Amino acid sequence: MSNLVGGTMYWWFAARELRRRNIHNAFKLNLFESARYIKGAWSFVWSTNIAHSIWSARNSCSTVLVGIVLGPAAAGLFKIAMTFFDAAGTPAGLLGKSFYPEVMRLDPRTTRPWLLGVKSGLLAGGIGILVALAVLIVGKPLISLVFGVKYLEAYDLIQVMLGAIVISMLGFPQESLLLMAGKQRAFLVAQTIASIGYIVLLFMFCHLFGVLGAAFAYFGGQCLDVALSLIPTLKAFFQRHSLLYNAAGEKS
Repeated sequence: MSNLVGGTMYWWFAARELRRRNIHNAFKLNLFESARYIKGAWSFVWSTNIAHSIWSARNSCSTVLVGIVLGPAAAGLFKIAMTFFDAAGTPAGLLGKSFYPEVMRLDPRTTRPWLLGVKSGLLAGGIGILVALAVLIVGKPLISLVFGVKYLEAYDLIQVMLGAIVISMLGFPQESLLLMAGKQRAFLVAQTIASIGYIVLLFMFCHLFGVLGAAFAYFGGQCLDVALSLIPTLKAFFQRHSLLYNAAGEKS
């Protein structure tokens, strides 16, 4: 409900500001006409939306898949661990929201956006380590307080998944850098392969190691995600002189 109210307020403030500036018909749906003036617009729209849909489906279905393989009790433990993971990963999400608009304004042919990505990734990785240490300290008593002593087994999963937090925060700039370079299709391919690999690992490790295997699979999935995105990111960096400074379309 809070997200719905917050999103509605964004639209209301935007409409009020547009009226104040005498800008009319700004919310008129005219996507096809607008896309004709922006080269590669639909490629960007579909690639990014499909990639994020895959990412959302992968995370949302993880608990369900664990439940299918190991049962509802294991799914509950994994869900608790995922709750801690999502909370601990909040700093990376906030950094991503501020990093993307900044890097999209920079020329991809220069080293400036790429160095900014490295520095931002290292900063986020450092924050991730601090967050992981904090979770290690407060995780067990917090689980006992909120969920009860019988759910302390989830702490073992959290310990494994803390490595995934650091890895994901280190790699958070890669998506923005690929979009800046117009390599949204490469990002989509990386997300697809990483998601398939994660599902395979999840089923395999759950059968081999039980619910702890789900945590190892999640860690492996995050490593796959970052590693597969790193390949096209490095390729784009070394070929940056051939990129076009045009934020709307795909550079080649």
